[in-house]
Amino acid sequence: MKSLSAFYTALSLSWLLAASATASTLSGIVAGTSSSGALNANLTGTGGIDWALWNDMSSTAVSSFAPTNWKASDPLGLHSVNITPVSVVGQSTSNFVRGSSLTTATTFSYSDGSSPASASGTSGLVFNNDLNFSNVGVQLQVKGDPTQLLQLDIWAGGFAATGNLTLTLPNATPVTLTSQAYSSITPKDATLFTVFYQPDSASDLLTIAYTSTNTTTSGHVGIQAVSISAVPEPATGTLLIGALALGGFSRRRKAIGA
Repeated sequence: MKSLSAFYTALSLSWLLAASATASTLSGIVAGTSSSGALNANLTGTGGIDWALWNDMSSTAVSSFAPTNWKASDPLGLHSVNITPVSVVGQSTSNFVRGSSLTTATTFSYSDGSSPASASGTSGLVFNNDLNFSNVGVQLQVKGDPTQLLQLDIWAGGFAATGNLTLTLPNATPVTLTSQAYSSITPKDATLFTVFYQPDSASDLLTIAYTSTNTTTSGHVGIQAVSISAVPEPATGTLLIGALALGGFSRRRKAIGA
């Protein structure tokens, strides 16, 4: 957690310095893996603005997979378009996605869902119906807020493959994050990606593509859940730095005067 806090601090400062050049911001890290500890999450706690969960274990293949549950309301009033259904990406033969019939290492709880309103210990994964292909996976889009920096947490997983998370946002440099090598065991391995983004227009969507590489028998990667929350404005930190600097200047003047 120490390194993650340091990252947040560095990100806020870099965002502040870059704000005069462009309002479009995009960065991210691999925040955790199931191999180094449980990634179980309370979506009500992490999704102050919105969250979505794909926990359907049906193996029925469909063209796109809407979340099986989501936050009942969101403060920004963007819920209807905040998070899109998951669809295929890459060279796919069937162009279908489906749920996982096997459990994934990460489980979720929540108390502000649409239907059901609450749950605990739920798990699932939605992935491309075509297995054991490189550069094949799933994608979705999320809406941002041009007036504030947002944190997007993405819980992903896989089986007998490695996952590449590619993030694109208009007027920002694309970001690619790579997961650990997912093993051929169940419950399936999982990864938590943490992303910070701010579009320069309300119509600009962040595109998230999660594709597989280094696949073996039945290899695939998929998405479990996402949550969106607000990041404290760097202006708060600026005021604090200014106050400290002013205080130091005052102390120095008194020392000189003495």
